[in-house]
Amino acid sequence: MSPNVDPRLPILRLTFHGIGVPRRVLEPGEERVWLARDQFLAILSAAKDAGNVEITFDDGNCSDLDTAVPALHDCGLRATFFILSGRVGGRGSLSADGLRQILAAGMEIGSHGMEHRSWRQLDPGAARRELVDAKDRIEQLIGRRVRAAACPYGAYGRRTLQQARRAGFDALYTSDGGLGRSPDWLCVRNTVNAGDDASIVGTLRNLPIARRWMLGAKRFVKQLR
Repeated sequence: MSPNVDPRLPILRLTFHGIGVPRRVLEPGEERVWLARDQFLAILSAAKDAGNVEITFDDGNCSDLDTAVPALHDCGLRATFFILSGRVGGRGSLSADGLRQILAAGMEIGSHGMEHRSWRQLDPGAARRELVDAKDRIEQLIGRRVRAAACPYGAYGRRTLQQARRAGFDALYTSDGGLGRSPDWLCVRNTVNAGDDASIVGTLRNLPIARRWMLGAKRFVKQLR
């Protein structure tokens, strides 16, 4: 659980991806979650003011260390960075030393898998590579246990949950949207998109009850399929 939050209250979890000018060729559609620096700073400031917000980052882009970590320090916040282990050291991605610098800055490191592929309906070999081998590689690089994972594309099903538990994760983060509680094993998050501004924090914090129920029903169905 993030030190930013009070477990007695509903938790708003936000997911960021890249910030600023990309240093690699983006995947198709990835530009939808890539934020300008000033945009990111404004949303982060709103999150700080709102309180009980858990901050996460996916993919392991260089901007995590160059932009996000200093901004988090300025706001007195901490975050979890979910890393694609197959990209570590690649163009535009964090190096092994960068991961260790993030830890030294008081942040947490989690796993986002190996190759940024959907975890839904993985066969046993692919599941081992994405959930076990990726976790093991990150642990070797940072010298400590990786306790949490985040599903690429927010994709999961009943089999995914079973595979993640067997891999030894204490928590699995999704992109289902809505508000969560702690302690949660399945942690719902809200993706921040390129079209969002600081008002997104208040909008998500004050979702209508009917919308919250609908999101909860969708999560329930996903866990059964």
